[in-house]
Amino acid sequence: MSKNNKEALLYLLPAAVLFLVFYYWPLLQNIYLSVFSWNMISPNQKFVGLENFITIFSSAELIKILINTVLFVAIMLVLNFVLPYFYSFILGHLVHRWTAFYRSALFLPSTLSLAVASILFLWIYNPLAGPINIVLSQFDIASPRWFKENYLVIFAICTIIGWKVFGYNLIVMLAAMVAVPKEMIEAAKLENASNWVIFKKIILPMTSSTAIYVFTIT
Repeated sequence: MSKNNKEALLYLLPAAVLFLVFYYWPLLQNIYLSVFSWNMISPNQKFVGLENFITIFSSAELIKILINTVLFVAIMLVLNFVLPYFYSFILGHLVHRWTAFYRSALFLPSTLSLAVASILFLWIYNPLAGPINIVLSQFDIASPRWFKENYLVIFAICTIIGWKVFGYNLIVMLAAMVAVPKEMIEAAKLENASNWVIFKKIILPMTSSTAIYVFTIT
């Protein structure tokens, strides 16, 4: 093994140890515990084999759980992948004034903790005194109980997480957007190409690697 390879492994070692201790070891423990019946407190563990998995897959709620999960993922992809993609294009190439303000304002929620965001949205979604209720009451519409109604609760939770993560994904995508050579975009505009054609023919191919990364983490 060459000296460069040894140095590379040395630099990777701290991250590898962290992954082993805090990710792969707990994952292996979960797999091991999945074949036992255990309340996490009792010193005795009862081996049940695949019974836990059979119970899950034969549950009447499994289909509902899968639908909720797919719905949650779909909404999150719209909020934290599709919208940041288009907003980054707008901020990077279409807006030429107040760009620093817009970027800061959109990134600010990312700096807040999820607990703060949750408390804020609990007030916003309050069906008795929240701002949404006040707006709806102007149109004689009763505010729904956002965290009690089927599917509405998924949307409410998605908006909390989406509002929190949106800014980070936007900044990542924006970095890729501003890296696109402006000469190419200016040349396309001289050929009377529309913004949509520029986005589809130039922006998409040149930011695809970053887009895949954002899509994956979302």
